[in-house]
Amino acid sequence: MNNLLKISAIGALVTIGLVGVVQSAKAESKIIERHVLACVENAPGEVALVEQDIQETTHPYSDFVIIKSEVVQTYGPKMIFTRTLDSDNPKGAYTPESRCQAIRDRITNLEKSIGVTNLAELTQVGKVNGQRVIAVDKVSRNTVVMTLSGDNAKWKVAKYEVLPKFQALVNSPFVPAAPELIIE
Repeated sequence: MNNLLKISAIGALVTIGLVGVVQSAKAESKIIERHVLACVENAPGEVALVEQDIQETTHPYSDFVIIKSEVVQTYGPKMIFTRTLDSDNPKGAYTPESRCQAIRDRITNLEKSIGVTNLAELTQVGKVNGQRVIAVDKVSRNTVVMTLSGDNAKWKVAKYEVLPKFQALVNSPFVPAAPELIIE
């Protein structure tokens, strides 16, 4: 009986100790602030590419699980998409919304893989499949960032007006924003 009492007392002390350790190891949520590109409705039939500051709250036990995301600030539009372009894509034509999302994703992925400064330095105007484009590095079907349309597709406009604005966009916030936005 005496041994049973000792074992019970030791078990209780171990349990109290473990509860104390677990309580002191409680995880807390983290707040992460990020600067991102987003696509938002600008007017009926128009979608704008804007920069936003967001705050994300992570799950207490995993930084990879976002439990809350909040837009802190939205900056003025960098590009406005108004035209739908034909496409051989199985999903159909490129609407203003899908064009904005595709360009946002390409810029974000390129910035992460080659860096902001390199991205602006590597962009150039060229032609792919008969369409005027802005591409990264050597102009080819695999390096297109965006297809230009309307007046923006004219060589001099593309080279001397649209490209510098695009380079300012991808350098943001390190380079002052383009004086005029790109309407595509």
